[in-house]
Amino acid sequence: MKPALTVFVAMVGIAFFAAPLAIEAQPVLEQFRVNPDRLYLRDAFRWEFSYRGLPGGLAAAKAVEIWARWEGPGEQSIRSLLTPARFHEHAADQGRFESHTLHFGAPRKAPGEIRYTLRVVLTDGREVTSGTSVRYVDTCPPPPVHMTLAAGPTGRIGLQTTTPSGSEFLQGIRHTTATLIWGDLELPPGRAGRSPAVVLVHGSGGVSPREDRWADELRRACAATFVLDSFTGQGITFAAEDQAQLSSLAMIGDACRALELLATHPRSTRSASP
Repeated sequence: MKPALTVFVAMVGIAFFAAPLAIEAQPVLEQFRVNPDRLYLRDAFRWEFSYRGLPGGLAAAKAVEIWARWEGPGEQSIRSLLTPARFHEHAADQGRFESHTLHFGAPRKAPGEIRYTLRVVLTDGREVTSGTSVRYVDTCPPPPVHMTLAAGPTGRIGLQTTTPSGSEFLQGIRHTTATLIWGDLELPPGRAGRSPAVVLVHGSGGVSPREDRWADELRRACAATFVLDSFTGQGITFAAEDQAQLSSLAMIGDACRALELLATHPRSTRSASP
């Protein structure tokens, strides 16, 4: 009887010590959301999520992507948003990530729902996904007009501009009617003093993640960024097929007015002329 008892005890002991080794934390993405969850066309937003069970964290992931798809039958994924930040600081197996400011919105789809899908590919080939929906509405309330930035504001900044045609611009014809446009001002992280500023001007498709990616890199180089939106305030959604809606010379004028306004900010390295 004793040998049989000894074998039984040994088997139980092996099972006791081996069982924890078989348990491995499964990778999970959770609390993925876009903030705010109701957006206007080309509105500024952030996306964030929590993760756990990712070996080496986000820093070790092979890919981190967001896909956007408008809800409805027959819709296709329209693009993958490149992540606006590097993940080298997120090396823990669990944590939370929040993006920098982004802009996105298909000009001919608002109002409507858009589905964002987050996808993380691990080094061993496993994929983890999570999704959330955001509603785009078709009415965008304008921000307040700023004549000066002496109070040091950041975020959405409204400014007055004029919209001459190309020939009017070249002839120096001054318009008396002003239009409200705006942009988003962000300061470089970790700096308390003065900084240079860069005005980012979009193309014929309006503000997109392309401008956000450039802004992110510029802030990492210790520059403030002002992502200028010359379209939304003037009721323009897409100009690739009709460039006469807003001339490139008029957009240069918008950028100059934005730069003049930024010069009044207390963090600016340049003072505005009296």
